[in-house]
Amino acid sequence: MGGVKLILVSGFEELASRHISRWREPVVGLGTFDGVHLGHQALLSDVADKARSRKGTSAALVFDKHPMEILDPASVPPLLTTNPERAALIEALGIDYLVVARFDREFAAMPPEAFASGILVGQMRAAQVVAGFNYTFGARGSGDAEFLTALGKKLGFKTTILPPVYAADQPVSSSNIRKLLLAGEVRQAAIGLGRPYRVTGQTIAGEGRGKTLGFPTANLACPPEKLIPADGVYAGWAEFQGITRPALIVSSDKPTFGRNQRAFEVLVLDFEGNLYGKEITVSFLEKLRDIIAFPSAEALGAQIEADVAATRLITGDRAKMHIYNTGSLC
Repeated sequence: MGGVKLILVSGFEELASRHISRWREPVVGLGTFDGVHLGHQALLSDVADKARSRKGTSAALVFDKHPMEILDPASVPPLLTTNPERAALIEALGIDYLVVARFDREFAAMPPEAFASGILVGQMRAAQVVAGFNYTFGARGSGDAEFLTALGKKLGFKTTILPPVYAADQPVSSSNIRKLLLAGEVRQAAIGLGRPYRVTGQTIAGEGRGKTLGFPTANLACPPEKLIPADGVYAGWAEFQGITRPALIVSSDKPTFGRNQRAFEVLVLDFEGNLYGKEITVSFLEKLRDIIAFPSAEALGAQIEADVAATRLITGDRAKMHIYNTGSLC
């Protein structure tokens, strides 16, 4: 990575022997930062600003996995960002260091006082800590933002608690964005994210039905932890090998052909060539329609023609182009 320095640690005891001994007046941002949405962006930008004003070091502290993977594996939500995506977005916000620590049962059982005294002060030497209004920490989430502020006064670090960020009159949160995406509301989700939602996958062999219809699609294998928006046909963009093209994105179980099989396919417009084996990033701009069963392959082909025309209109809109271009990092 170019700007942010990535520190991977299996335990917080490793931090003192790494870069942290050279940190000056560290300002530390706390959070899961899944999605790095507008609220996260406000928090991390505040961390970077406060560090610059101190002529100090800015850092974000995150975990290598969602805490629910340890606490309640059956309740782990699909992620809005993979670890590399999250790191790239945090880098773009001007953070000096991203500390990614292993979340395990030992850490999950740590009292909030031990987290503040042993990690924030003892290991990270935090001069200032920034967290969101709903931040919780320590065993069973027993520490909250108010308690963090009290611990800061006791232990000697300044605490800043940021209020919620609103977009379209709604508070921005990772859980709300997940709900929107799982309902197919990709345009609304993009408002909270500050950019279109993106998914990166590797192209794999498919059944070739799209090609026989005159619309060759690329089938994507995506990270299993990554959230895929609700079944539907979407207009968006496809990026691969430095190329960006309008794209028709389809998430479905192929009902027209009687298959009960998940498929995530991309029809890249204005491109001729072999996409097999390539990594493609798709950006969701707008849902065009639900998935339905068509009476024939011909009827499906006619509908795809209409979907392609709609995609060209949407991706040709300069306003949407601007939204896309301002969120060019995944």
